[in-house]
Amino acid sequence: MFTHQLCHALRSLLTLVQTRAAKGFAALTILFLLFLIPIQRIAANETELVSSRDTLSSSHNSESDDSQESRKPEGAISAREQLRRRGSF
Repeated sequence: MFTHQLCHALRSLLTLVQTRAAKGFAALTILFLLFLIPIQRIAANETELVSSRDTLSSSHNSESDDSQESRKPEGAISAREQLRRRGSF
């Protein structure tokens, strides 16, 4: 008799745990579909826009060797040079 009651209690507890797990899975799936996928798409679109803008600006700039991006400010040294001077590289 006691064993039957224990089995019944365990079965109902297992059902409760499975129900909560299923609800949690459903909630996380909805959260993923509503927020993370659109954010990823926005980020991908922005990346594409930025890379296309950079491509256009670099094609208009015929002096690629003298561009501001490739020049260092006066007295600036590279990270590699800093590491070499410290003896870390």
